Amino acid sequence: MRTTPSTDLDAQTRSHLESIRRMIAMARLGQCPKRSAAQSALQILEQMTRQLRERVGMEHIDLHATRAALVQLTWGHLPEEAACIDAMRESLFVLLSLSEQEEAR
Repeated sequence: MRTTPSTDLDAQTRSHLESIRRMIAMARLGQCPKRSAAQSALQILEQMTRQLRERVGMEHIDLHATRAALVQLTWGHLPEEAACIDAMRESLFVLLSLSEQEEAR
């Protein structure tokens, strides 16, 4: 199977989003990552969101809860359990949307 730029973007986005989800899942369990790791994750999320909107056409993408959870982690605070659950839910929606787009190709 030949890869296209959007396929590469999807694979990279999926990998980044799964890493961010793991970080938030660990936060839900009470393990706060290093601030530098949370800051890197937040920067990756911002870049990934822009790319999804511009290149893949996912204008409707909404990762506000994920962003909010990461901001809390950059401050050295653990997000509340409900915030972590919301972040996991919305990031899963994006992963499922990427899979649907991939199947449609």
